[in-house]
Amino acid sequence: MPEWITDPRAIAAVVTAIGGIGYWIGQVNSDRKNFKTFMAEVRKDMAEIRNKFDTILLRLPPKPVTGSSPLRLTDLGDEIADELNAYEWASTLAPSLREDVHDMLPFEIDEFCHDYVEKSLSRHSSGHARTARSEEMARKVAICAFERGLDRASVRSVLRVVLRDRTVEAAGGLVVTHHVTVRAGCGLRPAAGFEQEA
Repeated sequence: MPEWITDPRAIAAVVTAIGGIGYWIGQVNSDRKNFKTFMAEVRKDMAEIRNKFDTILLRLPPKPVTGSSPLRLTDLGDEIADELNAYEWASTLAPSLREDVHDMLPFEIDEFCHDYVEKSLSRHSSGHARTARSEEMARKVAICAFERGLDRASVRSVLRVVLRDRTVEAAGGLVVTHHVTVRAGCGLRPAAGFEQEA
């Protein structure tokens, strides 16, 4: 028999080591159990957060204009544009703006149209006299916003996009294809699925 087996110190060391290993295994199992409990709580909390987030999203009003560049009308925006006769309004107005935008790039025309719509149709535009036509459109915007539960700025954004597209067309040298502006040689490309017109 080996000598260390008969030495009480060696036996005490082995028993202590086995006890330590047992204790360590117990701690690991306890930690695993605690970790599983923690993960179950995290999953539950994430499900609650997801449900609350979905509830918040349901309360947000629909958007008539996409947030990507260039701005485009959503299906709701197309409905609003039809309801306001925005295409006719913009087609009538755009030729008179040609001189103002003749040397602008598409993004500058977009900014110009935003300012134009805000100044001519907003209730709070100071120092800008409204025409009878703009008064009529401002009233249509207010009625549409009320009936659809939108703010007036969202409805005016539809007019901005439609006016931009018609103004770009009226400025010449630019082509609007499915709400995507393309200018030959300036590096702008239509979105995927849309082709440049000649």
